[in-house]
Amino acid sequence: MAKHQKDNSKYFVLKECETCGKTLKVYKSVVVIGGGRFCSKSCFGKSRVGGKNTFYGRNHTEKTKREISEHHKKIGLKPKEPFDHTGMVRSEETRRKMSLAHSGENHYRWNPDREEIFKNADGKNDFEYREWRTKVYQRDNYECRFSSCKCSGRTEAHHILNWVQYPELRYEVKNGITLCFFHHPKGRKLEEKLAPVFNRLLLNV
Repeated sequence: MAKHQKDNSKYFVLKECETCGKTLKVYKSVVVIGGGRFCSKSCFGKSRVGGKNTFYGRNHTEKTKREISEHHKKIGLKPKEPFDHTGMVRSEETRRKMSLAHSGENHYRWNPDREEIFKNADGKNDFEYREWRTKVYQRDNYECRFSSCKCSGRTEAHHILNWVQYPELRYEVKNGITLCFFHHPKGRKLEEKLAPVFNRLLLNV
């Protein structure tokens, strides 16, 4: 160190940023008053997110809210208005680009194993299933077989003996019954319990 240079090292202390761990050279006087904890404003901001924020879980009183509002009006501060997309007409080119950006391999749920997808498909969109559903609806005149005052919601073609455990009965019309949303069983246990009831409803068909 040159003779004319003053040694100021005794005034400093080395500290680590509490957010990123970066080594800081901080004045001892700053440390005494609680400073020198962060290397930048960015790290300071990250330290105040969620539960780390001293105001987390607390709310302003109505009086404080009113004072803040009046102050904003006084200085001419206006709240940010959300951008309204209502009525916006996009060009065909823009719509095509938006579609491509979220389809195929660009989709967040894209599965590269196509064989697995076809293996796990339930087959309820194939021709045989749609034909079975139509026949069940036609037999029941497109109405819930219970025909009670509690009937509500859309009608559904229900498998009396379920799709997974009885694959040989999937397309048997006698294994199907038209039910409204209210009478459609919720859950496998209730489905098994009501199977005899559904069969009795179809005895005279």
